Amino acid sequence: MCRKSLILSMLALGLLVGSAQAQLITGLAHRNTDTDAPETPLVGAAPLAEGSVTFLDRVHIYKDVPDLVLGAEYIMLANDNKNQGTYELDVTVSKDATIFVFVDNRMGGAAGGKGVNPIITGMPWLTSLGFVDTGADIGIDESADGSINQYFSIFALDVKRGTITLGGCTSGHSGNMLGVAAKPRMSGSLASEPMPDDGAKDVPRDVQLRWTAGEGATVRNVYLGVSFADVNDAALADAVSQGQADAAYQPKNVLAYGQTYYWRVDEVNSADGKVTKGLVWTFTVEPYAYPIANVTATASSGQPSMGPEKTVDGSGLDATGLLHSSDPKDMWTSGGGATNWIQFQFDAAYKLHEMWVWNSNQLIEGLVGFGAKTVKVEYSVDGAAWTELAGASEFNRAPGQPGASHDTTVDFGGVVAKYVKVTILASWGGLPTASLSEVRFFFIPVQAREPVPGVGAAGVDLDAVLTWRPGREAASHKVYFGADVDAVTAGTAAAQTVTDHSFNPSAVEFGKTYYWRVDEVNNAETPSVYEGAVWSYITREYAVIDDFEGYTDDEGSRIYESWTDGVTDGKSGSTVGYLEAPFAERKIIHAGKQSMPLQYDNSAGFSLSEAELAFDTAQNWTGNGADSFVLWFRGQTPGFVELPNGNILMNGVGADIWGTSDAFRLAYKSLNGDGTIVARVESISNSNAWAKGGVMIRQSIEPGSVHAFMPITPGGSSGGNGASFQRRLTAGGDSTNNDNTGAVVAAPYWVKVERKGNAFSGFISPDGKTWTQLGTAQMITMTGPVLIGLALCSHDAAVPTGAEFSNVAMTGNVTGAWQVAEIGVAQPAGNSVEGLYLSVKDSAGKTKVVQHPNAAATGSMSWQEWKIPLSEFTSAGVKMNAVKSLVIGVGNKAAPVKGGVGTVYIDDIGFGRPIAK
Repeated sequence: MCRKSLILSMLALGLLVGSAQAQLITGLAHRNTDTDAPETPLVGAAPLAEGSVTFLDRVHIYKDVPDLVLGAEYIMLANDNKNQGTYELDVTVSKDATIFVFVDNRMGGAAGGKGVNPIITGMPWLTSLGFVDTGADIGIDESADGSINQYFSIFALDVKRGTITLGGCTSGHSGNMLGVAAKPRMSGSLASEPMPDDGAKDVPRDVQLRWTAGEGATVRNVYLGVSFADVNDAALADAVSQGQADAAYQPKNVLAYGQTYYWRVDEVNSADGKVTKGLVWTFTVEPYAYPIANVTATASSGQPSMGPEKTVDGSGLDATGLLHSSDPKDMWTSGGGATNWIQFQFDAAYKLHEMWVWNSNQLIEGLVGFGAKTVKVEYSVDGAAWTELAGASEFNRAPGQPGASHDTTVDFGGVVAKYVKVTILASWGGLPTASLSEVRFFFIPVQAREPVPGVGAAGVDLDAVLTWRPGREAASHKVYFGADVDAVTAGTAAAQTVTDHSFNPSAVEFGKTYYWRVDEVNNAETPSVYEGAVWSYITREYAVIDDFEGYTDDEGSRIYESWTDGVTDGKSGSTVGYLEAPFAERKIIHAGKQSMPLQYDNSAGFSLSEAELAFDTAQNWTGNGADSFVLWFRGQTPGFVELPNGNILMNGVGADIWGTSDAFRLAYKSLNGDGTIVARVESISNSNAWAKGGVMIRQSIEPGSVHAFMPITPGGSSGGNGASFQRRLTAGGDSTNNDNTGAVVAAPYWVKVERKGNAFSGFISPDGKTWTQLGTAQMITMTGPVLIGLALCSHDAAVPTGAEFSNVAMTGNVTGAWQVAEIGVAQPAGNSVEGLYLSVKDSAGKTKVVQHPNAAATGSMSWQEWKIPLSEFTSAGVKMNAVKSLVIGVGNKAAPVKGGVGTVYIDDIGFGRPIAK
């Protein structure tokens, strides 16, 4: 293949780190910085520790540094880059490493603070690269005064030796810039990624232990016990499994309720027999009974600030939830009377195990004796018919000291109840007033719970096996399953009885909601059946034909070795992938980590550019209700083009239209005298929250020219900044503006600039009829013919934006054809506007071509979903259960004509059925 050789040597990036810190991080470079933050990133002079300086341009220091990153090499960035959503940082490491990214817990509008998860939807690069939240936080002291002001969540990713490109923060957030650190990666031969997670709680008793095997290992030895020291020091003879091949271990017996276990996996290398001792991991098994969370309390009476709710709201309990205070206001105290009682109601009927009672614990308890002594405990399912609980006639007395544990444990023996009533027949002091501090109920889970997939889960695989955590007493499980929620709820849907807590449904279809219910059955118990809740999930819409995630830069698995292009067969003007590694696209993606760049050249020897994926074995794209083919594509907006329908596509790049000098693209005509320009901004791609596109009247193409500009900014997941009427009143002077004071607007939206003499006004409208003026008319002196047209700026000198304008209309003495100016900065050419088509061929050689309905498909910078009914192909005689090849082409297959050049990106090709709307 005619490709450039893979570059093997590392590029010299930006700043080379000094020798003291050159062992791991060997290169740094950044791009797309804020104008206020040009500082070159540096590796900290010493490893990360308490008090390490956080940023280049602040006095912030790190505090409460967890062991996870203690001693790591860390990078100091400029905090002023925090609002540059397009910021990029190249980090080069000299050996396999773990990269850590610290994200302010206020990111994306999150509340902030320790243990709070930041909202990272505006940072798609973080998840697309594969970073995972470690669960650890690192503190920031913003004034270096010893107090922690904010916490960052720590995300981690294992990387190979080389360079990784990190992105920026969510645009417009109020937090700090990212932090970045690196540590050498642990030996690849080590067992890793334990399941359950290290430190996991509430683990099922029949859990299967799983892990990721070490590199080069073929067998492993597994150790399991209840003591860290025993497991850590265990010899081969102590292993619960020796020389096993699988990276999973099923304990021979179910584990003990509430027990904490420790386990270790030693990986054994197949070549030399070397044993790599594993880390000791731990987990805690589910308890026998769980506390009931939703409890309300009523009583015969109560005193001010000491009502019955105090017994169930946790007031007075310490952080452990086990020890109670001696403050009377943390307790219930009755108002006295002939009978004192307190009643508890749950959100549902439960099989009760125990009731823990913290009796009245005031400091004067030993003298006065408010605490309940002689009691009658009753329970009920409906609150009407009551049964007295045998053996519960007296509560122990509390010590009357702070930090008291519960005094009495009442055994309910598994009775089923929704209500519990405690009648206090006598207090310890014999007084008419009675008191309790806290009451906690525990239930035995007898219903099926914790379904997998989770309730309402979407995108579930068709072959997913349904599992759940079984009820304690279940001998079998009756599973109701189907697409009719009423039938499943009523128990009239098809049902199957299984003995294991898993169910494999059959005949599942794409894009469909399924409902299921599990009734736990044991005919030896009373009741014999515990009916379960109705759960649901939605199956995935499409099966993958090619999501481009499996291609690498290694010979034999490169993207152009599967997709045949014009470089390979000489039959069209296409080039699949890049000439240098990485060959697949890793930044412009629809989902996952990679997409396919398809470069086209229809300008010279060819009028079409095609890429073909041939299948060794014929593919079946039918079954499971499949009725559609889908792919996602994205192009690049051209510099400027007027479409046949009158709409205008254009791109633009530049730092801003603001301050004393502008950098943007202007498409214009000439205006003499008064006039207006109106346009509907159909779309504007979100290169930055301050990208802007709209209508402008301008004196000249000089960067500092006077002008009046009515733009809007992008919307979308990263947010936007609405609309603002901008202007520069004097050449080379500062810019001023009036923001829209109403709701934030985004495309599609109408904009207008009006000139009357030297008075210029800006307007916005949702429909082109009802207009809102922003601010007042501004006096701007312009002479002779002026420029009137469309302006577009990406607010980023390196990342272009694209926009589509419709209904462009001008009034006044407007003359000339459209002209395009590159103001203040060179502008990108973008794509030529071309069509897109797809063809499918079956094993008999039958082919059907489908042309995309948008003849300008390559001109959009937004990802577009292209759905094609399978009937388009089958109606032409193509057998969709015997597909041999797939072709994606740029141009007009039916009527080829010479075109231009550009690049489209293809991702997530599949077949299936969309969810019915």
